[in-house]
Amino acid sequence: MTAFLAQPLKAPAESLFVVAVALWTGAVVFYSLLVLPTLFASMPSARAGEVAALVFPRYYHGGLLLGAAMLVSAAYLSATTGGSWRWVLLVCVLMLGAQAVSAFGVGPRMAVLRGDETARAEFMRLHGIAMALGTVVMAGGLGLLVSVRRLLGRP
Repeated sequence: MTAFLAQPLKAPAESLFVVAVALWTGAVVFYSLLVLPTLFASMPSARAGEVAALVFPRYYHGGLLLGAAMLVSAAYLSATTGGSWRWVLLVCVLMLGAQAVSAFGVGPRMAVLRGDETARAEFMRLHGIAMALGTVVMAGGLGLLVSVRRLLGRP
């Protein structure tokens, strides 16, 4: 009976997962590899940092929303189909955890320190942590995108 009830929700859960991972990963790649380098190449560093800082809260919160959608859909698919979805669920938790640390810990702390030359070393240390966390999100998302056809059972 459970399998019968789960079947009508499988396709929407798969669609939600694919859309969320594609949007989140696309946003991370676009912002990290195109927007930020363009900002810092085309204007003074301090001004580029100010502009980037305006976007980061929405960037982080958008990622959290998409990550939550991924997590819910992956949890449903893991519970109803098992298999590789259990690993996908783990990747989603890692990605969402990295985004949450950035959104609620590292990002706000960097915002407080931004522009304070006496705190430059701490700001740069946090920047390195933010980059590492962003790499976790990007690598996880790219890995899921590469695997999505196999996960959905399509050749």
